[in-house]
Amino acid sequence: ITVGFFSDVREPRINNRGDIAFLGRAERGTVGFTQGLWVDPVTGDLELIASTNDPAPGFAPDITFESFSDQFAINGQGRLAFGAQVSGDSLPSRPGGLWMQTDTGSLSLLAAGGMPAPGTSAGVVFSDVDDTSFSYNRNGQLTFLAQVTGNDVTADNNLGIWTANSDGVVELLVREGQQLEVAVGDFRTISFLNFTSPGANGNQEGRRSSLSDRGEALFRAQFDDGTAGLFVAQLIPEPSTGTIAAFFLFGFCLRVCRRRRAGMCLGLLLVVAPVSATQASDLEVVALTGGKLADGATFGNFMQFPQINNSGDVLFVPALSGGSNSGAIVVRQDGAFRVVAQTEAPLPGLEADVILERIPSAPIFNANGEVAFQAVGRVTELGAITNRDAVWSEGGGGGLRLIAQYNSQVPDTQLGIVYAGFGWLSLSDNGRLLMQAGIDTGPSSGSPRATTNGWWLESPVGEIGRAHV
Repeated sequence: ITVGFFSDVREPRINNRGDIAFLGRAERGTVGFTQGLWVDPVTGDLELIASTNDPAPGFAPDITFESFSDQFAINGQGRLAFGAQVSGDSLPSRPGGLWMQTDTGSLSLLAAGGMPAPGTSAGVVFSDVDDTSFSYNRNGQLTFLAQVTGNDVTADNNLGIWTANSDGVVELLVREGQQLEVAVGDFRTISFLNFTSPGANGNQEGRRSSLSDRGEALFRAQFDDGTAGLFVAQLIPEPSTGTIAAFFLFGFCLRVCRRRRAGMCLGLLLVVAPVSATQASDLEVVALTGGKLADGATFGNFMQFPQINNSGDVLFVPALSGGSNSGAIVVRQDGAFRVVAQTEAPLPGLEADVILERIPSAPIFNANGEVAFQAVGRVTELGAITNRDAVWSEGGGGGLRLIAQYNSQVPDTQLGIVYAGFGWLSLSDNGRLLMQAGIDTGPSSGSPRATTNGWWLESPVGEIGRAHV
């Protein structure tokens, strides 16, 4: 492929070994300018993975990629997964689809609008999935959230989670309308499903994930009795041809393992049939409505989006007994709950009369279970929210510490330039925090005070410095 120059490069992603993927628009010889997904590996040359006007694998030869979603990810092996729309004369519409690179590097279509949905009855097909949320791990396993339509599909069973192995074989993991046995004899019907926050990740980009590199898939299930729970499914490695294993279909009841790590299962309901790589062997209950923390606080619903790291730890934000605003940031680690921060409690680094009011965005954590988050404080004497928006991190050990707060001086800037707000956070496995923040640059030439955005990076010794403005 001859590339003249790039006219646009955006949405970069990077994995742990330094491979970079990005969405770009480039001149391609006589073809002209096309949009494409590129990978720049640490070793080797820049490689075009997919481009507009090129044939879309999994479709008829005349069907080509029309556009690419910003939902794409690169995993630890430098393989890409992405959403895209296709077009062609033989198609009545422009469906969206989800593709991934297999172990051989070829592209495999996992799901597309109008394509039969594995694990469902005849006549049930996927809706468009080009902008779906998915997680993609180092081993080439992928989980994605998708809607279906067709025979006997209603608002009560039109959403599910599917998994794919490194060869692109897709299986149903769990679906609305299905029953889970959350304790012996306690069957509950799923009314809603979700997993990590909307978007795509390859598990090594500092983004929230619902699939660990160990093949543990995390999801949240809301039940028709008003309760909810967080569950981890262990995906099975690829069996040999003809292997007999367990798999789940819509309508079957899943019995849940209480402690997968200890190898204890309370009687998983199995269907014996030949399957491929990605079926869940068992489910582990992480937390349920009515469960308790060590101090006796009771879980209500589970807010925000749960996450799992590559050590199998789970981070979540539950609502707790004691009021509608009562909540906490909790890590489930080695079978025990650890409370990182809790509403109505003091926070380190702030005045003694400032307590945690609310958690406005989902926290993040790294492979060591260290957490970073943004939150809003309240002065207890006033009883009202004040501008105490701030960022905390446990990265690097030593406990929770204040990183930056609203209206405080911004490092590496002139005196009087202060933080005006905080955005995206990323926490590396070595504990370094990358933080997006708005800064108040002060009045200029008689104009009102102005704000701009920038990035700040924590140094190995815990100092915050400007990464890019």
